[in-house]
Amino acid sequence: MGNKNSAAQAQETQQSDDENSPSSNKSGVYLAQPFQEELVQTFQSKAIQNQFELFQAKMISSHNETISQDDQRRHALHRELTKWRDHNAQVQSSLDERMDAARAKFSDTEVGLRYDLGKMEETIKNKVPKFGNTANACLDSRAELTRCYNGVNDVRKCDGFVEAYERCAKQTVMSS
Repeated sequence: MGNKNSAAQAQETQQSDDENSPSSNKSGVYLAQPFQEELVQTFQSKAIQNQFELFQAKMISSHNETISQDDQRRHALHRELTKWRDHNAQVQSSLDERMDAARAKFSDTEVGLRYDLGKMEETIKNKVPKFGNTANACLDSRAELTRCYNGVNDVRKCDGFVEAYERCAKQTVMSS
């Protein structure tokens, strides 16, 4: 064969086949080259797959933890909301009770005032002094005062009659 390189390659191939073949003088287990390459590739695939499975497990674990934390937060918020609603209901109930009590007190006071006003009105109608109807109420004092004013030029001379008339009028108003 004319090519030195092809002869050298053939010799190397023969030599490597001899090393890997069971008929060589060396003892041990020998695997064919394609099978060795397949084993290496399978091993590498398994390592990658194991790494991917570990990564997946971590992601799933992290995701589950996040969901668990979200559930815990949601439950805490729900408890707080329920507590706030209960408190709000109590406050509203208390305010409603106070409003009802105030309305009742107002109604009672209104009824009482209406009753008292009616009584007062009745009392005033019955006990009002009847100045025009009172017979001879200060009639003498008025007559003397009138005569004094008609008969004198100086009104100061009638001051005694004015005082007597004022006393009589006060007594009549106070006793009525």
